Amino acid sequence: MTDRIGHDSDFGGGLFRPLTLIILLVVGLFAFGAYISLSGFVDEMKKSDNGRSHAMSKSPNGFAGIVQLMRSQDTQVYTLRNDIPYRQEALTIYTLPSTNVAGGIEKIDFDVPTLIVLPKWNTFSALSKKQVYRGDAYSVKDIENAIIDVDEDLFVSREVGTRKVTIRPDDVSKTRTYLDRTRLKYTIPDVTSLQTMESESLIPLLTAGNGIILGRLESTDTYILSDPDLMNNNGIKSFAAAELSLDMIDMTRFSDDEVYFDLVLHGLATRSNLVKTALTPPFLSATLCLIALGILISWRAFTRFGAPQPTQRVYALGKEALAENSADLIKMTKRQVNMAMPYSAYMLSSTADRLSMPPNTAEEELVRRFDKHSETQRTTLKFSEILNSVRSSKTTLDLETYAQNYQIWTKEITRGH
Repeated sequence: MTDRIGHDSDFGGGLFRPLTLIILLVVGLFAFGAYISLSGFVDEMKKSDNGRSHAMSKSPNGFAGIVQLMRSQDTQVYTLRNDIPYRQEALTIYTLPSTNVAGGIEKIDFDVPTLIVLPKWNTFSALSKKQVYRGDAYSVKDIENAIIDVDEDLFVSREVGTRKVTIRPDDVSKTRTYLDRTRLKYTIPDVTSLQTMESESLIPLLTAGNGIILGRLESTDTYILSDPDLMNNNGIKSFAAAELSLDMIDMTRFSDDEVYFDLVLHGLATRSNLVKTALTPPFLSATLCLIALGILISWRAFTRFGAPQPTQRVYALGKEALAENSADLIKMTKRQVNMAMPYSAYMLSSTADRLSMPPNTAEEELVRRFDKHSETQRTTLKFSEILNSVRSSKTTLDLETYAQNYQIWTKEITRGH
C-alpha cells in the first residue's frame, strides 16, 4: 500500500501529465483553426468536374481541354468565380450552361471583350454510376429565347446528322484585321448537328454555308459562337477543330492579354467572407503576425517562473523612501552641485561627532584640529583640502569625486571603524 501511494505521488497528484495537456491543447487549437479556415473556403471546394459545359469540366460538353491547350502555349488562362473589376480589357468567355439562364445574362459584363458560346446539348446523370451523359439537343427556339437579351434578332438553325464541315472567313481581308494568320478554310472532319445563326446585328467573321459560326455585335466587343462543339472537349479531339478554337479566341482578344472563363453562370461562384479575407494577401501577413503574437504570449504564460509579483505603491512610505525620493528629485532637476555647501556642513558636523569634539566649536578650530588628526594618522589628504574642494565643486562629477575622498579620509581617521 505504501509503495503504491509513493508511486502515484510521482505524477504530482494530477489527472494528466503537463505534456499531455500541452499536446491536447495544441491538437485542439489546430483542429479549431483548420475548421475555421476550411469553412471560409467551403464554396471553393465544390465539385467542379460535374460534367457541365464549363472550363473545369472534363466531360465531352466541358471546356477543360481548350484551357489546358492554351496554357500549354503560354497563354494566361484563369477561371472567373467572382467579379474581378481589374481584369480591364481581358477577354471573358461565357459558355452558357443551358437555355435556362433567365437573369444570368444580366451578370455578364459587356464592357470588356466578351465571347458568348451558345448552348447546344442537354445533359443527364446516372446516379448509380455517378456519370454525366450527353442528352438531346436543345430546341433552337429555346436557345434564341436564352440569348434574346443580347441580340433579339438572332435566329439559330441546326442541321441533322454528322458530316464534314468547311468553315471559311466571311471576308478574308476583313477577318484578317482581327487575326492576320486566319486560314482560308478550316475543315472539321465530323460535326454532329452543326449549329449556325443569322442576325442583322451580327458582323460575320466565320461562316459555314449560309450560316454564321462566329460573329461580332455591331459597335461592341461582344462575340457569339454558334456551336460549342467547335471548342469543347468533344470538338477539339481533332487537330483542325483545335486550330479553329485557338484562332477564334485570338480573333476576339487583344494580343497577349489573358483570358477568363466564367464559372459564375454554372453555380460555382465564390463569395468573400471574413475568414477568406484574413487568409489571403494582403491581410495574410497581418494574420500571421497575430498568430505569432498569440504563440509568444502563450509560451510566456507557460514558462513564467514563480507567482506574479504583487503590485506595489508608486510612492513608498517612511523616512528612507522620503530621502530617496528627494534625492531622485534633485537628480531629475540636475541640481546636485547646489548641494556642495550643505554637504560641507554635514562633513563638519559628522566628523565632529565621530571625533567627540566639544559642541559650539568654531569652524576654523574644527578644521585645524581635523588637519592635526590627519598629520597624526598620516592620511592621504588633509581635511581642509577636501572641504575646500567640495565647496569649490563646479560639476556633479567633481562633487562625487570629492565626496569619495571624504569617505576615504573618514576610514583612514577611524581606521575602518
